[in-house]
Amino acid sequence: MNGLEKKSKEELLKTPIRDLGLAIAGSNLERPIEALHAELGETGVQFRPQFYFSTDWGCLDGEPVVGIPFYLAGQTLLEIEADKMKYADYLEDDAEIARILRHEAGHAFNYAYSVHNLPRFQEVFGVYSKPYVDQFAPVVGSDKFVRHLEGWYAQKHPDEDFAETFAVLVTPAMDWRTTYKGTPAYEKLTYVSELIKEYGGKPLPNPKTYATGDLDEPVELLEMTVEEWYRNRLAGLKPAKKILLIFYQEYEKRRAIRDEVVGQIKETLLALPKYSVSLLPINRSLERILNVVAAEKPDLIFNLCETFRNNDKFAFNITALLELMQVPFTGSDAGSLFLTTDKFLSKKVFKYHNISHPNAYVIPVGTKPSVRRGFSFPLFVKPVHEDASIGIDEKSLVHDEQGMLEKIREIHGEIHDDALVEDYIDGREFFVSVIGNQYLKPLEILELDFSKLPKGAPHIYTFKAKADVASAEYQAIMPKKAENLPIELRHRIYEIAVKSFRALNARDYARFDLRLDAENKLYILEANLNPYLARENETALAAELSGSNYRELVCTIVELAFARAEQSR
Repeated sequence: MNGLEKKSKEELLKTPIRDLGLAIAGSNLERPIEALHAELGETGVQFRPQFYFSTDWGCLDGEPVVGIPFYLAGQTLLEIEADKMKYADYLEDDAEIARILRHEAGHAFNYAYSVHNLPRFQEVFGVYSKPYVDQFAPVVGSDKFVRHLEGWYAQKHPDEDFAETFAVLVTPAMDWRTTYKGTPAYEKLTYVSELIKEYGGKPLPNPKTYATGDLDEPVELLEMTVEEWYRNRLAGLKPAKKILLIFYQEYEKRRAIRDEVVGQIKETLLALPKYSVSLLPINRSLERILNVVAAEKPDLIFNLCETFRNNDKFAFNITALLELMQVPFTGSDAGSLFLTTDKFLSKKVFKYHNISHPNAYVIPVGTKPSVRRGFSFPLFVKPVHEDASIGIDEKSLVHDEQGMLEKIREIHGEIHDDALVEDYIDGREFFVSVIGNQYLKPLEILELDFSKLPKGAPHIYTFKAKADVASAEYQAIMPKKAENLPIELRHRIYEIAVKSFRALNARDYARFDLRLDAENKLYILEANLNPYLARENETALAAELSGSNYRELVCTIVELAFARAEQSR
């Protein structure tokens, strides 16, 4: 080591990196590289990458030569790295160094024989020329990819996918045929094993010895001292907070169907260096949630789960599970979500807090429907537990007992939910979103514009109007900024929204639907805790009209959740 270990930390920190006299031969990396060579030989690969010390791990773009962080050269440099970066527990140990060397050897093999140019490579792994991004959001646990390095790295780019697949094949005692049998990743492993048989014994088509000037930040050219290098590295460096997006994912004909809001929030957070993002699609397995959260250890979970096992009643159970695991998450807690999942139960909370709401009663599944004393037509009939206007259509507004019975039978028989029968409030309908915790900020008030509906059509926000883009109702009914609201009415709307937020013990963000009758009386129709956050939806539109863009809305929700987590410690 040319006397490297004879110097103290203080002496090394004052030494220019180029004067450390670092070389692979005689360093701590000599034996791991020899072990890699043996693994390659056992796999049938005669090619040997060239290694050199640099500032970080990585292959030159398209070249089979691998850089290694110089702090791995000796024990004292390792101790300096641990002291300066304050993450000694996360330094590469021998096992991690071996994994990274196999991974980088995969890149080097790819570049040495240009296998990424093969048509079959592009069929199996994707287009190599795909833009390479530093920030990406892996789908945790996806069986389309192998996992060799930590962090689901194979999902980042076709080049990384190949390198990870190659590394698995090179790993000693790895029974990949059993481990990955029946998964999409198996095809990739089979293909790369065939490439190794085809190219493993071939000489390099363009052999080259790389000079110092050909390399990326070789230590021989680094004039700064070790101390200066760390000072530059630490300037503005702050570990990214890990955010896990949890959401329900349906599968149609075995094809994953993902809501657009997942991608929108993912891209918003990835654009900010202070966050790293992973995706956790869920469908039926609680064990998957437990295992992923325990393994990933996120700083925060962004909760986008509105249903579970295709049942909206179970959505609050996911938050209860996260609470049991003591993981911070965005939005309201399990208790508050339970209250609002049951629309009749939330009315009881409103009644207790003297918040005006339509009178209602419930017809449970399996019981005989009837018109209760004190209620008169027209009435409004909807499911007790569904959200997003599911089960609501023109027939929800009933004018006689026959219409009511038919709608209740539909809810019982097709949606399998209890039916809520309530007074119909005819009048203007408003949406008001509220952001905050200790200090609440109501956003700009939206109003449903029913003016484009056909004459005589009921003024109700049906499922089609809300979700079916191709429907006439969707085209006719649009939320817009509420115009011509007297100051007094605006204040009353905000007062009810804030009071409802507090009554339900909501957190971070919520949306409330209200109606104004002919006598100028306001009624709260529903409370939507953790409302839909798509760019074109009501809460995002209200934020935009209030002067905040979509990025600011999403980041505000995240920071509110982080602040709550910090306060609870």
